[in-house]
Amino acid sequence: AGSGTESQRSPEAEPLAGSGTESQLPKNDKCHIKNDSVHLEKYPLTLYDIPIEIQVQEVMKMIEAVILGVPAAALIWFIVSLISFLKTDKSNCEKYSRRKKWLIISAIPAGLLLICVIALMIIIMLSISHM
Repeated sequence: AGSGTESQRSPEAEPLAGSGTESQLPKNDKCHIKNDSVHLEKYPLTLYDIPIEIQVQEVMKMIEAVILGVPAAALIWFIVSLISFLKTDKSNCEKYSRRKKWLIISAIPAGLLLICVIALMIIIMLSISHM
């Protein structure tokens, strides 16, 4: 009767540490289980070990940062260039022409941003009118 209760015990109920069962566990070159945790022996953690959902979320966060960050940076750069150009004396020709050049260069990304916003608004209006 006593041996029947011991044979019905589940393997999860036995602790791994100190019971001598860790030598009975199958080992491979990658990892082994000890004290309910996984220890890497030879191979470092790679992207393939991380679940795909986490990878997709991280990529989406990066894309969101680029989509929001680049237009904001272009707009701030244009405003700073415009203010520095307006504050420059026309008598200082070298500084005035240099700041004018930077104003024109910073106006290009700001203009592209404006074109993209206008195109987006037109696409949204056309899609709403065709509903």
